[in-house]
Amino acid sequence: MTTSTITVGVNYDIKNHFHSIGIYANASSKNLVRDIFQSSYRVRHLIDDLMIFALETRHYGINLPTKINEIKYRLDHTIQMIIKNYEEVHKKEHPNTNNFVWLRNLIIDNTYEFNNSIMDMENVFFSYLYECNYIESDIMNDIIPFEIISDEELSDNTFTYADIPSINVDTMKMLKKLPIKTFLQVLTIEKFFFQQSVQSIDNIDDETCLWGIYRAFGRKKFRNLRFEKSIISETLDIGKVVDSTLPIIADKLGIQLSVIKNISSWYNLKHSQDTDTVIPNSLLKKLIPIFKENMKEIYTAFELRDTRSSNSEWSIRKITTITNMVLSKWGYTTIKRRSRRRKGHNGAEDLSEYQLEHDNICKMLNVDVYEKVKTISI
Repeated sequence: MTTSTITVGVNYDIKNHFHSIGIYANASSKNLVRDIFQSSYRVRHLIDDLMIFALETRHYGINLPTKINEIKYRLDHTIQMIIKNYEEVHKKEHPNTNNFVWLRNLIIDNTYEFNNSIMDMENVFFSYLYECNYIESDIMNDIIPFEIISDEELSDNTFTYADIPSINVDTMKMLKKLPIKTFLQVLTIEKFFFQQSVQSIDNIDDETCLWGIYRAFGRKKFRNLRFEKSIISETLDIGKVVDSTLPIIADKLGIQLSVIKNISSWYNLKHSQDTDTVIPNSLLKKLIPIFKENMKEIYTAFELRDTRSSNSEWSIRKITTITNMVLSKWGYTTIKRRSRRRKGHNGAEDLSEYQLEHDNICKMLNVDVYEKVKTISI
């Protein structure tokens, strides 16, 4: 077996041994189609000259631009954001970005290939089939479909949190080196990283609930909140997150943290998971021009795409929609109207109030992830 997540591999240069090859490609795995085909050529000689493949083209909420002009626009705006963020943190001026034309063109080409490998995987895959001189065979019509069971489905039905052992860092490293891992070993490694992300919890039921959220949403949101909490509590300087050598290729996490910090301050929130603060309608009205002015930065940082016309009217509903698009990618809250009140002649003055709410799974399990995650110190 080989995988396109590793772009180098074993050379199977043996004749009269392998009859055919099988490929299962999933768009949400974010592999380049080019790498998928490269990995398929690890076997140099096939007896039947046959490739059997299955494509899962769903990308589960991933929404990337596939047009060169849109990629160029986003890249140029991202570069300016990174430079601005870099200069604000490090108090340094940066040379003219035209010096990086070669790097810009390289990033555009790579981004174009990467985005289309996800968003339009089937067409790209068949283009490679054509370029590699494959022809379609009727044998594909005779293959019986089979159901693929995900790690999450199997593990959730098989192992409870208590069944998964807690390990130290040395054991984790040893398990990670295993070429083939059981489901329990995969979960054991994941539990190690989970426990490194959260504070010590005495109640096993609370820890189990927190683990359920971690498994449901993945470790990325835990990481986001750890960084945000660390910056707010001043155990981490945002300058440590921003690349101090070449801001053109700085990690987008620093930019996202900057946007999250701004949005929280605009709403007068303590942080992005603050469900206690009440937000009056009068404040939201004042935020409309602020969101309008910073829309490009927000959309670029979180790779959002406007579902409405760019000329649509700016309103409270629009800025709360944008806020929820950001919050859904960052953590476990959404902004909602908590009350509807009007006063004055014919109810002319809107006194409605808004508030952040935890996602349903957090409310159901009564868990505040932000309060439970550890801070980071660098």
